[in-house]
Amino acid sequence: MNLPKISIIMPSLNQEKYFEESILSVINQNYPNIEFIIIDGGSDNTNILKIIKKYKDKIDYFISEKDNGLYHAYNKGILKATGEYIGCIASDDTYGKNSLLMIGKFLLNNPEVDLVYGIGTRITKSNKIINFMGDFEFDKEKYLKYSPTIPAQSTFFRKECLAYIGLFDTSLKFGGDTDLWKRFAKYNLNIVHIDKQIGKWRIYNETLTYNPELKWDRFWEAIKVYHRFNKNYFSRYIFNLIFHYFIYSTFRKKKWARKLYFLFQRDN
Repeated sequence: MNLPKISIIMPSLNQEKYFEESILSVINQNYPNIEFIIIDGGSDNTNILKIIKKYKDKIDYFISEKDNGLYHAYNKGILKATGEYIGCIASDDTYGKNSLLMIGKFLLNNPEVDLVYGIGTRITKSNKIINFMGDFEFDKEKYLKYSPTIPAQSTFFRKECLAYIGLFDTSLKFGGDTDLWKRFAKYNLNIVHIDKQIGKWRIYNETLTYNPELKWDRFWEAIKVYHRFNKNYFSRYIFNLIFHYFIYSTFRKKKWARKLYFLFQRDN
């Protein structure tokens, strides 16, 4: 079976706690045609380099130098990648068992697909399942309008498409993946969902996505990305953002807040 080559890009920066687990989730995949690239942002934690050295025979390319953030690191990896398809995963996230084999077989049988995403699993620090995301069929109009979450660690895309739509936007700190997926949609590239659990997204307050001190920054950047593709300044999506960042994030442990939040998310 001539499975397509998939390049996995993992950025890192002083992420020692989950780093080895994330690496193992890549190199233990039962996939014969994988390229593994690690882009370190100049970690000052020597244990990071020790972990990389431990698995150097399984890593195809590694560099450690200061960069300009997550999406700059991804771009550096993409420019080094030789695979037909790219997968991006953070150094505290993991792939499920045989995830790449499921993706590779799907891409082999569906060569017209430019971007495929599966179901992502939100997990705690101790790997307990919180919930799932990305379990919806792709609809271009709904996606550009409402931005339901396509989980980055469960997404794979054709590298050559980036010559047409561009790389990750390095001016963004939080929403560069959403911005890139929207460009795939805007330019009518072929985006498909598969009903398979692929990546696991670790949820904790020290991350860029969940750090409460960065709430305002995430909110305004989400607005910025939304308005690149929608000119309506008053929409259900904007209301959802306000609700999420200023009500749900404060009261999410309350049952009424969870029910109200998912009510507004239902049709997105």
